[in-house]
Amino acid sequence: MSAISVSNTMPISVTDARRIGHAGPMLALVVLFLAFSSVAWRQPVSSMPMNRNDAAFYLVLAHNLVEHGVYSHEQVEPFAPHTEWPPGVPLWYAVPMSLIGSFPLGSSAWIIRVWTLTTAALALWLVHRYLRLFFSNGAASAITSATAFSVAFLDESQAALADIPALAASFFVLFEIEKHFATERTSRGRSIVLHLSLAALPLVKPYLGMVFLAYLWKLLSHGGWALLPVAWSKTRTGKSAHPALRVWHCVASPSSCSWPIPSLPRERPGRSAP
Repeated sequence: MSAISVSNTMPISVTDARRIGHAGPMLALVVLFLAFSSVAWRQPVSSMPMNRNDAAFYLVLAHNLVEHGVYSHEQVEPFAPHTEWPPGVPLWYAVPMSLIGSFPLGSSAWIIRVWTLTTAALALWLVHRYLRLFFSNGAASAITSATAFSVAFLDESQAALADIPALAASFFVLFEIEKHFATERTSRGRSIVLHLSLAALPLVKPYLGMVFLAYLWKLLSHGGWALLPVAWSKTRTGKSAHPALRVWHCVASPSSCSWPIPSLPRERPGRSAP
């Protein structure tokens, strides 16, 4: 009588399969960041990068915020208010600068290095997540690697990063826009995060308000024009609204105008981000 062997292996659940599938891209990102860090760490940190254009400009603004409590680029009193650039990036720099407690930054170069590399890691991770919505993991990793080792990205790692926080903010909002329209009904929480992010982008850099055009294009491509009269006549719950509230409903929260109708499927096959 032949023995019947019974396999003790259990089928892999969908959740476990997704975790296994995500492990590869995450490992590749970790390797990429370690390689980038090994290159960026060897570059000199500018102790007082007054010749680094916007980076130096932002640092002076942040220094005055921390040391004098004024938003000014003047280095001597009286501090004339600065009205040209928004305060988003200086406020971002004020966090590590308040911990360092000194200016110029050369006395605490390692803190600046850790801060800049952390910001760079966030930017690369967001770039990869956004690209994975449209490309395979291999293609997304290749483009992210090219970004990490580009001359501009490495050059910005020599001082407190001026442009890379803006890069991270841009790709975060672009990622939220795509996720917002990827499902038939977006959650209220994700919608709120998206709108707050769109409102905050110009505080980082003025030109980042252009990202709103990508959101508007996505809205119109999903039948947004046809839905404006719907939002004008009724609120999201179907009840009549005061005309002033209807205007606010469409102007301040455009995506809610398309809430009653499911989003159209994207032409390209969707891929979940890692």
